[in-house]
Amino acid sequence: FGEYAGKIDSIETEVLDFEQIGYNQETINFSNELINNDILYSKQLYDAWDPSRTSAYELLYNASDLVYAPLIDTSNVTNMGYMFGYCSDLRVVPLFDTSKVTNMADMFHACRELTSVPLFDTSKVTNMGYMFTECSGLTSIPLFNTSNVTTMRNMFYFCRALTSVPLFNTSKVTNMGYMLYNCHNLTSVPLFNTSLVTDMSYMFYGCENLTSVPEFDTSNVTNMNEMFKSCANL
Repeated sequence: FGEYAGKIDSIETEVLDFEQIGYNQETINFSNELINNDILYSKQLYDAWDPSRTSAYELLYNASDLVYAPLIDTSNVTNMGYMFGYCSDLRVVPLFDTSKVTNMADMFHACRELTSVPLFDTSKVTNMGYMFTECSGLTSIPLFNTSNVTTMRNMFYFCRALTSVPLFNTSKVTNMGYMLYNCHNLTSVPLFNTSLVTDMSYMFYGCENLTSVPEFDTSNVTNMNEMFKSCANL
């Protein structure tokens, strides 16, 4: 998509709608009052996509003009690493087919305008490291199937608007370093299964509204460096 990753110049065109970027009426749950060029940009991306591709790695990396992600056919994709990395204006993400995806590392890295994401099928995902790093507008997160995830390092780094996170299945996770770093509005955390975790460094650094934490199993942890630094109310 490199040829479409820049800004689309203002042009005269027919009125476009969400059906032209893959959405059907059932999946349209947002306003249809749009800047026409936002949809035009998404339509060009939609038309250029090859559904036989197995990788969406850096597919729309740094596409700063992307607002409405097109609902492309991702039924063959296994890698979504950095798929929307640094899409700073991205606001709407549809429910992609992620049934074969194993890598979601950095998928929404620095998508600062994003407030929520759908409940993707993450049953085969092993890597969620940095998945929502610097998503400072993210207010909620679904209860993803994380039964095969091994790393959550930096997963919610600088997600300042999050007040809570679900009780993910973390039975295979070994790395939680920086997981909730500077989540300023986080008030509570669930009792994650940390029986295999070795790294909890900086995990809650800067969580200034956190008042308590559960009694995690730290029997295999070797690094707790500054785990609770700047947690003023803990």
